[in-house]
Amino acid sequence: MKNNNKLKVIELFSGIGAQHKALDIIKKTYGNDFEIVGTSEWAIKSILAYNKIHHKGMNKFTKKTKEELLKIIKERKMVFSNDGQTPVTERSLYSKSQEFLSELLWANENTKNMGSILDIEPEEIINREANLITYSFPCQDISTGAQFTKMKTGLKGQRSGLLYEVERLIKGINKINSNKLPKFLLLENVSQLVKNKEFKKGYDEWIGTLREMGYVTKTYQCNALDFGIPQSRKRVFALSVLGGAEFKEEKELIDLYFEKYNFRTKTLEQIIERKKYEVEQVMAMVKPTPSRESMRRKVPKLLETRFSHTNTLTKKHDRTPSPGTINVSEFENVLKLVEEYRPDFKGYNYYYRFLTARECLRIMGFDDKDWISIKKLGYGIRSYYEMAGNSIVVNNLLPIFDEVFRIWNK
Repeated sequence: MKNNNKLKVIELFSGIGAQHKALDIIKKTYGNDFEIVGTSEWAIKSILAYNKIHHKGMNKFTKKTKEELLKIIKERKMVFSNDGQTPVTERSLYSKSQEFLSELLWANENTKNMGSILDIEPEEIINREANLITYSFPCQDISTGAQFTKMKTGLKGQRSGLLYEVERLIKGINKINSNKLPKFLLLENVSQLVKNKEFKKGYDEWIGTLREMGYVTKTYQCNALDFGIPQSRKRVFALSVLGGAEFKEEKELIDLYFEKYNFRTKTLEQIIERKKYEVEQVMAMVKPTPSRESMRRKVPKLLETRFSHTNTLTKKHDRTPSPGTINVSEFENVLKLVEEYRPDFKGYNYYYRFLTARECLRIMGFDDKDWISIKKLGYGIRSYYEMAGNSIVVNNLLPIFDEVFRIWNK
């Protein structure tokens, strides 16, 4: 029996809105309705990008003066961050233009942003009546790139400790009124969460905490390669359902994807450009310095014979491991493009590049129209790398949200 009520969703650590993107695809394809009733994000660039991708309309703050905008930010106790790690200062905000501040406030309101998770109280979650809360907390402390010898705090690491802010909120809701607990919770994080002994212990404790509140959890370890994306990216997804449910196994999720969402599948050749958007390609070129040449020898040479997929996309490409590199020396007009757009590259005999920002979004399951929307923000390529690398592969979410709707409509 179909539930006629919209699925109300809160995205914690929302980034650029991969969950919103996946839910949009399901709604447009199969009619399952939803509403994003709240997000939580404090990184300024991500807030602006989320708004560009998912929302339209006129900015109602354009006619306000800079002083009025700053007053609103202060009165509402809004906390933002330039780097996603430290709060921006009043002085820094004051240095921003009126146009920038109006766009930020408009994006913040449009996305129903509750701000930093540190500042959210359980009552605010209750008031938004969410049925599903997604939480993809920062994984820097538990990824394979973390320095385990220096960081022995497990899930209580500085940034991954934000999981315990999620715990604070869910426990708070349960204490106020257990009937207000959301039906679904969805976690996403790196595979080390369940592979590393220390992190697995913390993860098991978290699942036990949820069990005490009535949630039954199914843990999946999914690789984007199995869901129509040519990227080796293994991630943990944990779907918790209040009162339990009959969960599909991982193989069944894969079958479900290809049964219902195969139209989203892309090959590496469909993602990486050769002849179009040449300027974007040239702007992604890398100088063949000795250190970078050493790196290039260790990573996939994309579109060459045996490489059918990239390594895991991260927020930085100029390191090992890297998603891979592409030879652009064969461009007919490469020398002309270099002279016009990258004169600092003149004199090199060989040219190669990283993925472009457009290609990074594609390999995370976003579309070119999404790239066109956020390109208008005018950020440098490193910022777009970070947005894509910190996001979730949209295709992985499709069969999981399909399952959420199946249970919701049961």
